[in-house]
Amino acid sequence: MQSLHSFLILFLVTYTLGFRPTSDNRPQITGNDIWPFIRDVLEAFSRLNGAWPPEVRSYKTLEDFAGILSAPSASPRNTTQSPGITKWKSPYVNTSAPDLRLSTLTSNLLDTEAKEPKAVFAHFMLENAKDWTVGEWEDEIKIAQSAHIDGFALNFANDDDLERLLLEILKAMVAAKRRAFKMIFSFDYAGNGPFLIDSVVTILEFAPLAEYYKYRGKPLVSTFEGPANAKDWIEIKKRADCFFMPDWSSLGAKDALALGTADGLFSWAAWPWGNTNMDTYVDASYLDFLGRAGNKPYMMPVSPWFYTNLPGYKKNWLWRGDDLWRDRWEEVMVVQPDLVQIISWNDFGESHYIGPLPKGKYRAFEIGRAPYDYITGMPHDAWRNLLPYWIDTYKNGKASISQELVVAWYRPNPAAACNDGGTSGNTALQLQIEFPPAEVAQDKVFFSAVLTSDATVSVTVGGVALPAKWEKKPSGGVGVYHGSVAYGGHRGPVKVTVSRSGSTIASFTGTDITTSCTDGYTNWNAWVGSATGPNLATAVSPKLAVDEQKCVKGTAKGNFQGLCEFTCQYGYCPIGACVCLELGPPKELPKPTGVKGYPIAGEGSSYIGLCDFACNYGYCPPNACGTTEVVLTEPTVSPFLPPACTSGKGKDNFIGLCQYACDFGFCPIKHCTCTSTGTLVLPPPADTDYNGTWILDGDDAGLCTFACSRNYCPETACRRGRVDEVPMCNDDSTDPKCMEDAEACDVSLTFNTWSELEKAKDTIPSGCMGIHSMQVLLKILKDTKANYTSVDNDYDYWFGYYLKYMDRVVPEQIRNFVSWGDKGPGNKYFDCTLLDGEPHEPETCPVYGHSPIYTIDYDLKDETGFWAAVDERNILKEWITFEDYDVSTPCIPAPPPNNCQDSKISFRDAPRAAGNITFANPKDIITQSNGRFDQLELDIAITWTEMMFGIWDGDHEDTVEALSLPVFMLAQAVDSMEQVKQLGKEEKEHEEEELIMNIVTAILSVLPFAGSIIGRIAGIAWMTQAVIVVELVGSTALSVYDVVKNEGNPAMAVLGMLLGAAGARTGRNYASAAVKRREIDVADIGKLGDVFKRHDDAFRKIIPANRFCAA
Repeated sequence: MQSLHSFLILFLVTYTLGFRPTSDNRPQITGNDIWPFIRDVLEAFSRLNGAWPPEVRSYKTLEDFAGILSAPSASPRNTTQSPGITKWKSPYVNTSAPDLRLSTLTSNLLDTEAKEPKAVFAHFMLENAKDWTVGEWEDEIKIAQSAHIDGFALNFANDDDLERLLLEILKAMVAAKRRAFKMIFSFDYAGNGPFLIDSVVTILEFAPLAEYYKYRGKPLVSTFEGPANAKDWIEIKKRADCFFMPDWSSLGAKDALALGTADGLFSWAAWPWGNTNMDTYVDASYLDFLGRAGNKPYMMPVSPWFYTNLPGYKKNWLWRGDDLWRDRWEEVMVVQPDLVQIISWNDFGESHYIGPLPKGKYRAFEIGRAPYDYITGMPHDAWRNLLPYWIDTYKNGKASISQELVVAWYRPNPAAACNDGGTSGNTALQLQIEFPPAEVAQDKVFFSAVLTSDATVSVTVGGVALPAKWEKKPSGGVGVYHGSVAYGGHRGPVKVTVSRSGSTIASFTGTDITTSCTDGYTNWNAWVGSATGPNLATAVSPKLAVDEQKCVKGTAKGNFQGLCEFTCQYGYCPIGACVCLELGPPKELPKPTGVKGYPIAGEGSSYIGLCDFACNYGYCPPNACGTTEVVLTEPTVSPFLPPACTSGKGKDNFIGLCQYACDFGFCPIKHCTCTSTGTLVLPPPADTDYNGTWILDGDDAGLCTFACSRNYCPETACRRGRVDEVPMCNDDSTDPKCMEDAEACDVSLTFNTWSELEKAKDTIPSGCMGIHSMQVLLKILKDTKANYTSVDNDYDYWFGYYLKYMDRVVPEQIRNFVSWGDKGPGNKYFDCTLLDGEPHEPETCPVYGHSPIYTIDYDLKDETGFWAAVDERNILKEWITFEDYDVSTPCIPAPPPNNCQDSKISFRDAPRAAGNITFANPKDIITQSNGRFDQLELDIAITWTEMMFGIWDGDHEDTVEALSLPVFMLAQAVDSMEQVKQLGKEEKEHEEEELIMNIVTAILSVLPFAGSIIGRIAGIAWMTQAVIVVELVGSTALSVYDVVKNEGNPAMAVLGMLLGAAGARTGRNYASAAVKRREIDVADIGKLGDVFKRHDDAFRKIIPANRFCAA
């Protein structure tokens, strides 16, 4: 293995040599400017020394490097989230009320100047770029730069394969260097558990690079969740010297700051609640508490949409998108945060992507069990067309328009078109009141245009004109116009046109609005399109910059509404109480009345500034303000939080569950009806050592998990158990837990073969096929192990036969390569000088003398080429030596008068086979694999038991699909061993090669089981020896070798997930392995052997590989 430092030297040198300026205008790393980058990288990685995939040694160019690592790591993560963990953490839970007194929150936050330049990042899921080349990274960055985005916030989960993660990040950093782009890291603690401190510090070795964004002189680092590991960042910050702005939205700003390690905060609250539009109350809370903590910076979230339907990850809801893209950017202009992060660039599972659609199949849909593909044909690229104007305005105060444009978006399926997919508006998982999705998402066409002056907008659906108009216009006429129009019962293509004085500025036709739905499901995702007008002769900018404008229109929730509507129009719009809807030139204030206003009795300090301002200018509503100062009553919960469910009811088996869970805000509309709302009553803390499982038909929308983890678990509907508990049942069990599962699947049925199970297939419930398939798989493994015990008797002799065979053929292979007499191919790498008493110049070997006695001196002129040729022939370097030796030929008497003389040829420093070649005994690999065979049997048995008792946390068919691969490989290995013994008994010399072939096939099939025990080096060395044998015999074992040697092969990826260090026996791990199992080519199945293929063909009749829709 080579160190990371050495790898980077090789990589950067080849990178320098391999890249030259191209025809586009992107920055090039050539000439002198590469060396600062090289020095930065080497300095950043100087403390690292890790093991890297062996293929790295052969890379010659950056293209070689950039094309690697297409295989997922041993613990791949879904790009959206892991099961049971929801990516969104509600900002409305545990969000403390901000201090709204005038002395704390001023009325005009626009006057606050940021100490650091503003920047906009896009949240980027690294998982969705795992197999990208550097060129693909550059293409994506170029697209982001065209939208004026400053950088990507690279989000990645904890990965046991840290080396591959570092390589993926390195590709992104190299592309960022070439395109003068920035990166920051977002450590995803929710995706795959917490990171080790050392792993974080290692990853942050990238941070000193110029391509990593610095804030206040330090690398900016963020997270997605992870507050339980807040203390880790004390050490991380000390060692990495970074500026830490985590997203700990699950706590809210106050509690997140109380942990004491955050230098600033990023919020995940980018979407509105229920059937309301977006507001800034959560932003206000962050600004307030960050201000109290010493004016710490705030990174504000912006997102255009949210819809997810991934039941495998317990996610199936939407939040209102509609006007959100325009509204949120206008709120950015009001809030003026220190930084902005767009959610997201490429999280397709949650439908808020603004980057290009994925080029191939989106794996999260398969792992997450998406009932249909809701992203194909649903581009969001056009949303980016609005970004240059908004981002430039945010960063610089105003922007210029050189080309007018229009963007429109809508859902192609009306809300009532088809099956709603069980989707809710809002999610009980975040203790939100759920709505039917049709009450949240509006059947409208939404449109925004960047214009230099007012224009006319028109929208037609199916050729029918709709009453479209602008609902929001920019102050002064220059900027972003916005509107929407309901399409009602109209169907057909959507055409959007913007015109001025009868001339079309921009127009486009989008996809049809239709009641024809993919797989019968209403798609709640958006289709986005756009069109641009001609380039303008002169760019146009607004007259006033943002900081020259004031709020001229606002609103608020509840009792604050009237006050805020009055005060905001005159520029006084405190963000903690009011929501500013529009900026513009300051209005002239009314004549002051001199009336001093105070909050009335029963109200809190949130009203102080508002009543003081409003009453003085002639508006003093008695329900909020009075003229007498009274003792105030501070609310214990923010008055700006949305309501929560406080009680509910259910039917049938859900009566008790709904009554319990709805009291604490968990009231899923699929099974419960909320009967009262109010301030959220926080649920008791969940006992994470216990979970709940729904034991009846259908699903429970998470009710058992919520209730049982809090010690309410009705036995008629749920089963409570420890997370790590494996209940045991037998045929005589009377425990209801066992009996209930027996009613679902008849576990008394016995199947020993795939053919038996196939014959009974029509009589078995489809949901039980995975359980019965595990039974067959376990039987195959038990039989295989029994056969192995039998075959292994007296097998040492045949392993010894293999070693003798190697002792004979390997030296012969080397002699053929460097043979002097018949011009072996290795000679061309040497110069030979003939020494026979006459002068001779060196020439390419071989050379021959004319006298009976002479000497040949060898000089290795092309060392690199020679050893490369040796490697191509799978000859190990230590098998060749350079020695002086003689070859003598005795005289054979000839008839007189001819004379006879002995001949002798002396070779100096000539290559030849070493005299002490040793070979690994393949028996060692079999022996050291035995423990893995037993562990595999135990894993299958326990998992099968958990399936039968309904407590297995994974998909049954995924599980058996993943585990079938190692079982079938073992069956192939034992069959090959049996063939060896049979051939040996028959003592047929002409079948010697077939005997060796079967030994090789058997060991190659077992090698993945032993890899982590004997070490990768030993494993590869054995395979190198094996392939020599295979090449000599030309057998099918070479096909097995082709699969086993390639770590990127899906088959090897599956074995890595199941047998590697991170091979946890979990439903999530097996689901990921099953995805890779289905990627194995038919050709590779055949390569793994006849027995393997026979088992696999029979298995696929039970559980087909194509049982899921491609996403």
